[in-house]
Amino acid sequence: VSTSDGSPVENVVVSDGVEVTLTNEEGIYQLKSAKKQGYVFISIPGGYEVSSKGVLPQFFYRLKGAPNVVERVDFSLKKVSNQDSYKVFMLGDMHLANRTSDLKQFAEFTTDLNSYREQHSGEKMYAIALGDMTWELYWYKNSYAFPEYLNTVNTQLKDLQIFHVIGNHDNDYKGTSDFSAEIQFRNLIAPTYYSFNIGKVHYVVIDNIDCSNYDGSESRNYQKSITSEQLNWLAKDLSHVNKSTPVVVATHAQIFYPTTSG
Repeated sequence: VSTSDGSPVENVVVSDGVEVTLTNEEGIYQLKSAKKQGYVFISIPGGYEVSSKGVLPQFFYRLKGAPNVVERVDFSLKKVSNQDSYKVFMLGDMHLANRTSDLKQFAEFTTDLNSYREQHSGEKMYAIALGDMTWELYWYKNSYAFPEYLNTVNTQLKDLQIFHVIGNHDNDYKGTSDFSAEIQFRNLIAPTYYSFNIGKVHYVVIDNIDCSNYDGSESRNYQKSITSEQLNWLAKDLSHVNKSTPVVVATHAQIFYPTTSG
């Protein structure tokens, strides 16, 4: 892990979704990975940014080899100086599906958002999409899936990094397991759980939509839960975060739901 001029960056948290490690003083890290999740990612340190592919920050890399094949993955960081004060836009349940004038409404929204950004052009701004960017039923019925979503959002929003959370409608209902339901999201958007830092705040993205009971039909019998695998990873991730650091957790489904019984 280094900056664009080749300077190593020490103590950057690197993970494969199971194991977590730190870069040394030379910016070097090693992970003995089973490659179960199929990617490696960094927890972007405060005071730095990564490059973007459209709106998608490139903090991760999809692994290509078998578990016994050694792969070298380098990450490049850009040092920024104005993260002491910034804004994060929270984008919820956009459900873009090319139906009921949703694309027209979204264009009106992005026009407003771009106008606001232009009026505050000197400020740092980021966004977190909190899931259900799309609507999986219409991936097939309307031919509007993640590629079309990305084309829409990249056309209308420039120079804005959006970190993504997976929602229930971003899981493929044709999947027959939690992992297979997530493949489209993993391949085209981002890992389903990860962390990053902006300034002095630590952000954690968690997938709490469990599609283990999917049977390939439109029944979509998902559960709202967090896997033990994610919690084990989270414990390792947070072990590298100072206890005085504010932590923001982003999920699609609510973690706490009040009931009349208490």
